[in-house]
Amino acid sequence: MRTLRLAVAILAFVPRPAPAADPKPGDEGTPEYQKASELIRDLGHARFAVREAAGRRLLEMGGAAVPALRAGTGSKDAEVRARCMALIPQARVVEWTRRGDAYRADTDGKHKHDLPLLADWERLTGPPDAGSRALFADVLRVEGDFLEAVAADRRRTCARCAARCQAVLERVQGPKGQFPAEPTELVALLFVDAMDPVWLGLPSPPMPAELLRNPALADALGAPVTGPAIGRLLAKWVVAHPEIDPRPRVEFADLARRKPFREAAPALIELAKDADTRYPVLRIMAVEALGAVGGPEAAAALADLVADEDNLFGRARAIRLLGDQALAASLILHGKKPRDFGLRAVDSLMSRPLGAEYIPVTIYEFATAEARDEALRRWRDEVAGKDGDKK
Repeated sequence: MRTLRLAVAILAFVPRPAPAADPKPGDEGTPEYQKASELIRDLGHARFAVREAAGRRLLEMGGAAVPALRAGTGSKDAEVRARCMALIPQARVVEWTRRGDAYRADTDGKHKHDLPLLADWERLTGPPDAGSRALFADVLRVEGDFLEAVAADRRRTCARCAARCQAVLERVQGPKGQFPAEPTELVALLFVDAMDPVWLGLPSPPMPAELLRNPALADALGAPVTGPAIGRLLAKWVVAHPEIDPRPRVEFADLARRKPFREAAPALIELAKDADTRYPVLRIMAVEALGAVGGPEAAAALADLVADEDNLFGRARAIRLLGDQALAASLILHGKKPRDFGLRAVDSLMSRPLGAEYIPVTIYEFATAEARDEALRRWRDEVAGKDGDKK
């Protein structure tokens, strides 16, 4: 009896094998796999109409047909092999579209959605709304496989993003700039880059920051439904990068100047107030972008910055204060012309960080200290303290 009790006690500590996971629809041995296999045989049928009908039904199955289609790529029939290879990516798109549409339609958030990186998406774009749901559904439709690959191995996120970014840049880069890319492709890359930023730690990395110059991204920011979600993502993306690398901040400020979006304001305010930056032109760009972005938050920040007496170019002969740039931006935001207040504009070209390309900037200055004092007096009377955004 004692021996029996001892054996029972020992068995209690022996690890039991984990129960096998339930097969997913379409896995080998499931009814879906059997159905797809039968349809795949029809892909080699002598009649064209039968082959086409089988292809359509396989696409209707979506992801459940993919395992059998992969097996079909090894068929002895060349027609079957070719059709299976062509149908696999199409079936994946159907599956991602179906799953993305279910998330898009779940306006009350009552259902659980098994989607790659969804928690990260909602962390970076904020509480789900119609725009962020629609945007993620669109990204899944085009880039579902990419997001799934990233989710499967988070340790390789940075390297995978850099490689994909390189491929995109090589495809869209032209002699006079970038050709428009697929907007959802750009959003997917910037989203993944915000999770684990590509930066100078990699040897000569292709920078996702360069994608902010793509005209398709500026156009996408103007989309009435999904544009705000892209703006929120970009605002989180720029602050995710380490300060040692100025390129993401420069590209972000430049984009906000070219295509103002209200969601950029908090990040731009942070950049404009960063007196420790080693790249003073970034503060000028951020101030200019705030004037273009508008809104009460931007207006209040510019009003605070008008008193900033930092000379942006050190011992340069001309005194060019950050406060003067903020004054000009504040006037522009409120529908006034800086030159009417004695500010003269000096166009300049600044080199991009670590690159040979240049950024156009406008620097404002006063002819005399007296002219500045008079402009500040008028600004206080006509602009400062007034409520509302006139843009």
